[in-house]
Amino acid sequence: METAVNSMSMAQKLEDFLAQACEAEVSGDKSEAERLFRMALYCEGRLRPDVTDAREYVRQVGPVYPALPAQSTGESQ
Repeated sequence: METAVNSMSMAQKLEDFLAQACEAEVSGDKSEAERLFRMALYCEGRLRPDVTDAREYVRQVGPVYPALPAQSTGESQ
């Protein structure tokens, strides 16, 4: 039961980060959009059973906007 609750919570975080990232992108704040998209990727990695290391999953994807400097995954959230 707790795993299902944690998955729902992580899925909600994923949706929230994606929505915020899209808003930041539309407003032109690519740095913030990058950070939020990477947070969403981290959540996705946590949800996927085939991903054993969500931080590495985010690193493997690489930058969302290659012209920006590398961002932290912020996985502590």
